[in-house]
Amino acid sequence: MMTKDKLLTVNDVLKIIPISRSGLYSAIKRGDFHIVNVGKRIFIPTWAIDELINAPKVSNG
Repeated sequence: MMTKDKLLTVNDVLKIIPISRSGLYSAIKRGDFHIVNVGKRIFIPTWAIDELINAPKVSNG
């Protein structure tokens, strides 16, 4: 089944969330959100970014 979710590039995600490029790649490596690999390229579904942004906040204290 086809969905209407879009796939974002790393550069697209960097424009949306305040994170450094190395921080984003670290989050990808940790498995913090779902990615789609197409060859050597990495894409992030828009729903994965929505989940990250809307996740419950954890306090440090």
